[in-house]
Amino acid sequence: MALPLRDARRLAEIVATFTRFGGGWLLERAGLGAGLSNSAGDLTPVKLREALEALGPVFVKLGQILSTRRDLIDDLWADALSQLRAQVTALPWSEMEARAEAALGRPWREVFSEILPEPIGSASIGQVYAAKLLDGTDVVIKITRPDQEERIQADLRLLEYAAARAAALSPGVARYQPAAMVRELARAIRAEFDLTEEAENTEEMAANFAGFPKVRVPKVWSDYSSRDLMVQERIFGTPPSDAAALAAAGLDGPALATVGAEAFMHSLLVERVFHADPHPGNLFALPDNHMAFIDFGMVGRLTSARQRELMSFLKAIVTADPRAFAKLLLRWSGAENTLTPPASLEAAAGRFIARHSRKGLDLSRAITDIMEMVREEDLALPPDLVLLFKAMATADGTMKLLDPQFDSISAAKPFVARDLLALPKPEELAARLSDFAGAATAFGEEAPELLRAGLTRLSEGKLRAEVSLASGGDIARALEQAARRIAGGLVLAALLLTMGPVLAMAGPQVAGLPLGSWVGIFGLIGGVWHISRRWKL
Repeated sequence: MALPLRDARRLAEIVATFTRFGGGWLLERAGLGAGLSNSAGDLTPVKLREALEALGPVFVKLGQILSTRRDLIDDLWADALSQLRAQVTALPWSEMEARAEAALGRPWREVFSEILPEPIGSASIGQVYAAKLLDGTDVVIKITRPDQEERIQADLRLLEYAAARAAALSPGVARYQPAAMVRELARAIRAEFDLTEEAENTEEMAANFAGFPKVRVPKVWSDYSSRDLMVQERIFGTPPSDAAALAAAGLDGPALATVGAEAFMHSLLVERVFHADPHPGNLFALPDNHMAFIDFGMVGRLTSARQRELMSFLKAIVTADPRAFAKLLLRWSGAENTLTPPASLEAAAGRFIARHSRKGLDLSRAITDIMEMVREEDLALPPDLVLLFKAMATADGTMKLLDPQFDSISAAKPFVARDLLALPKPEELAARLSDFAGAATAFGEEAPELLRAGLTRLSEGKLRAEVSLASGGDIARALEQAARRIAGGLVLAALLLTMGPVLAMAGPQVAGLPLGSWVGIFGLIGGVWHISRRWKL
């Protein structure tokens, strides 16, 4: 990957800033400079934080992500980076007004009766204004800033280049997937620049929460919204962080935490689309202990496989199963052998389960412990888990503001129990069956060759074993046939395990049982009879 020449000027600014704060050597390692004067000892955690803040929103967000990666950096650096804040001066309304009218395609007074010129929110990507529609409806308008996009795109291109270079120069760096980490950062930032995506996210989350009468999501006026401007309902509520206001309004903190946690867990474990930044500023307590979620500029999406892994993670904690937890960490790390965790990892998982499976789980502390365990065991986590863990820890912290006794594991238990009892969905059955059948087929194809190779090595004296071979060829053929039968049996077992619960409930009732159950009973009796005859049992 070549260095983007059009970004040379921005690169020079980055090099100068990092060198000023003692971090020039970092850029050398990433292939973004040479002969820089700093040594590793010149950079401190505080200086790194100050350098990232000076470089702007992309580097601030990068540092915020790194602050959650305690599997990569130690606590001293992570604590310093967790204090990162973007330093942005709000643009005057005179500049933002022109951008608003360009996005609307008309003078704003044809849509709004009033727009307050002072922003009620200002960030690196955009600014938010209070307004009223012509019919008097209170709304908020989010408008992207015109002065940031070019520099942000340049920063993302340079980070993509640096990540690719660092991975190419160091296998140790490559295993932590820096390119994937930067891609995740770039995807999130570029999504924030497209307010059409945020509008769609908001409408999707509103649909997902339709079965939760106590949860509210702001309405979006799609006709007025575009890439650079979004109009949505203004919701007036009490922030979860304002305990005095909650009490004055007669609101019940624990009841609110239950409403918010159920909604968040549903979006995470059922819908697989979740609010990626549920901090106290993005939730409002409403009358009658209702809860509002706002600002869906960042949402996370889980694949069905990742959703199953997350459910396995929660099950391991709920059921206090350290071995299952250790296996999951190995799977997340991409380890080849996930069946037999190393003794040190299983012991660490046991300590983790003992500490966190008790009532009153502090999810933020638990995730920090996971990151430290991963680092100590020399494992690596995929970057998409960072967004997931960060969102879970943030939601846990927000709910604890409402209810200091809030316990995420207790909130997750109903979903875990439901998952244990639920029949798999047809599409999940198909996916699992396809995966299992593919693995079984591959085993059936490879097993004969492996057996032949083993017999060859045995005949050449390369395997230490004491066996009596009457006829090597006969045994090879018998073992090959057996391997194919095993593979077929595995596929059949996969069918029985996945389709059995569905088929057992199929058909009309016969003598008090579904027809499918009778078919299964007679099939089982016939199978046992056939096996006993075949194997002379």
